[in-house]
Amino acid sequence: MDNLSLTVKERILLIAGHAKLSKIEFFKDLGMSYANFKGEQKKSGLSSDALLKILSKYPEINPSWLLLGEGEMTKTEVPAVKKKPIAAKEYIAPLSDSELHLALYDTLKELGTLIAEQAIYVQALTKRVEVLEKKGKDEKKKKKKK
Repeated sequence: MDNLSLTVKERILLIAGHAKLSKIEFFKDLGMSYANFKGEQKKSGLSSDALLKILSKYPEINPSWLLLGEGEMTKTEVPAVKKKPIAAKEYIAPLSDSELHLALYDTLKELGTLIAEQAIYVQALTKRVEVLEKKGKDEKKKKKKK
């Protein structure tokens, strides 16, 4: 089935399969109800908060695929934020200027990547809004003709 012919909610159901969880477990884990994704409820809209929960919980999911049906379900590469656990009693030596510059550079690079991903996500949301607005206008025209 073509991703473009699927609704956002149908694509979310595919994510449940990707996560290898039952649909009930998947939605419970997200703090959502499976009932909103079946029957007539499947045709209703979805809040941006719900979409953000899904994309935050499953960062490997391609936002363009989820929102627009474009591309593959998963990103080709998920940038990982480097987190080094530090023991509470571990002594941290002062950083030299060059070490501090490298640490700042790495942090800025990670933030730049995050900003770029968010820009793509905003573009995808903007496209989706435009599509939905056009669809709404087209439906109004059809109703007026009847």
